[in-house]
Amino acid sequence: MIAVIDGIQIASIRKDHADFLRVIRRSFDLLREHDPKRLKRICSTANWIVNCSLDSGAMSGQYRGQDPSILIDFEMLEEFGDELVHAGYVAALLVHESTHGILWKRGIRYDEDTRVQSERICMAEQNRFLARLNVVRDGLGISLQEEFQPERWNESWTMSDWQKLKKAIQRMSEFEKRQKADSA
Repeated sequence: MIAVIDGIQIASIRKDHADFLRVIRRSFDLLREHDPKRLKRICSTANWIVNCSLDSGAMSGQYRGQDPSILIDFEMLEEFGDELVHAGYVAALLVHESTHGILWKRGIRYDEDTRVQSERICMAEQNRFLARLNVVRDGLGISLQEEFQPERWNESWTMSDWQKLKKAIQRMSEFEKRQKADSA
């Protein structure tokens, strides 16, 4: 554990977590200032936020209902934008994943029958939050909003657990190589 923010334990399995911690703190500040209702939802659905490698790649997330947690594959990507852009995106990701948490708490499991509608709901909540960020910087929220496209999740929905594990390990290896190259 590297911090506790609003009662949520923050952890990172990565050695260098300074960028993650700074951005996650700023994400919480954005939520606190611009959408306290959705911040409350995050706090009610997650005991942990963990920075780790995911099969879905950089700047992706995942909700785990069994041990209420939000997993984030955080990486500070220069081409993505500055720290505020990263913080806005991570805050929106927390909104998205906590919406999965609300569905989980209501007994709606993420399966083949519910996944398209679940993602549609989560994307709508994410975009509603992002619309509030335009007051922080002109166009910030709009630039991060995404149109719902279910095919975006097709690879994840069709991969076996073994394939997902292999991809996450590959992602972790690539991340570590980039970190070493950046520090050299």
